[in-house]
Amino acid sequence: MKSWFILLVIFLFGIVFPLKAQELLLTPQKGEALRIFPSGEVFRDEIWMVNLKEGENLLKWQRPENVSPEEVNISLEGATLKEVVHQMNNQESVLYLEALQGGLGKISFCYPWKTLVVEPRYQITWERGTALPEVVLLVSLEEKSLSPHRGTTVQFLGREFSLDLGPGETKTILVASFNPLAAQEFLEHRSGEGGKLFWEILLPPEFLLKAKVEYFAKDGPNVTFLGEGYFSPETPAVKLPLGEARDLLVQETMVLREKRDRFYNNLQEEVLYDTREEKRYHLENLGKEEKRVVVFQQVQPSFRALETTIPIKREDLNLISFSLILKPQTGTDILLRVEGQKLTSGWVLGE
Repeated sequence: MKSWFILLVIFLFGIVFPLKAQELLLTPQKGEALRIFPSGEVFRDEIWMVNLKEGENLLKWQRPENVSPEEVNISLEGATLKEVVHQMNNQESVLYLEALQGGLGKISFCYPWKTLVVEPRYQITWERGTALPEVVLLVSLEEKSLSPHRGTTVQFLGREFSLDLGPGETKTILVASFNPLAAQEFLEHRSGEGGKLFWEILLPPEFLLKAKVEYFAKDGPNVTFLGEGYFSPETPAVKLPLGEARDLLVQETMVLREKRDRFYNNLQEEVLYDTREEKRYHLENLGKEEKRVVVFQQVQPSFRALETTIPIKREDLNLISFSLILKPQTGTDILLRVEGQKLTSGWVLGE
């Protein structure tokens, strides 16, 4: 009889005074890591070391503000997750775990962290006389929420960094310093528009990001800021404008424009014709360094090359180009002889 009474008391005591859940927020063994993806998305890993007992464990976790239950991924070591109950009237989640044996376990909560502003930035410096520029990749981090990051591990592009960042603070991390795969300075001349200088920098695939670009020229101890732009990772090459070309000259001269095989309507108005056209380009490098020149020429779709002194490339239906390298203090002439067929207006070589 006594034994039945004791069992009844224990049963009623368990109902009236249920076992208190282990509340993770009260334990000091919390770790944090931030994973930053090339897209700019940030995920936070919240890691807790807990003392598990054999059998069932009931643990409470407080979700951060603005994190919904659907956004949380939970992983465990040392136990199996049986059920998660998310409270709708607050940010609390209750985890029901099953451990085969007691001991130290680990629970990780991964969720999007939307209040960390990530701004990557390339700084490209090309020293005079060197074959390749130096590229420095930086990333600025700003925390917009009231949550600090103390001793937090940041993972970005396969690298790890330690971060101490308070609410509202901004810090910049040096991610990598490297040389591009290739680089060149060239003149781009568009017929009727003049010529402009550019750098074209081919970045390694592991460092392709949507990012701001700042670029500088270095001559001895002097560093000159040239400009800034933005890089999109759809193509590995970044094209940076340097301004007007001062030491490269391109002159265009129409040598011949002739209409042939003209067709007229009943009112004797010209409605269709073919053309023969010749154009000469004089290119001259007035500088002290070798330069690559790319010339673009607008054309009509019926364009056909008859004779050229250099290979030409059809960029699209209405655009052709040719390119060459000019030695310092040298010049050359390029002749383009073409025809247009069944034109209704203008010439096959545009102005």
